[in-house]
Amino acid sequence: MEPQIIDYYNELPQGVNVIEKLNEELDIVQKHNNELNDLNLKLLQFKEETEKCPLSPVDDVNGNYIWINLHTSSDSFRETQEEGFIISMSEYKSHGNVWLRKLRSLN
Repeated sequence: MEPQIIDYYNELPQGVNVIEKLNEELDIVQKHNNELNDLNLKLLQFKEETEKCPLSPVDDVNGNYIWINLHTSSDSFRETQEEGFIISMSEYKSHGNVWLRKLRSLN
């Protein structure tokens, strides 16, 4: 920026105000970016934890889960999911049998 006549009478040059505003905007964007990075880290940790979960009763060596094998068109398929069972397969098949698992209670 070229100096302007008004800068002679002001304590700080006019360009300083522009730089301060840009720095404020940068701070806001950096804070948002940090929030997104934190969320991304949490999602990656969740993904790693779910990948460690067994995909079938054969993989459940410790017997930590209750297993149900249902056909996706079964009337009780949705009800089973509402009871807390989740599909545990690497790929979801829209038609066919799938394994559903639910963590056993620690009672």
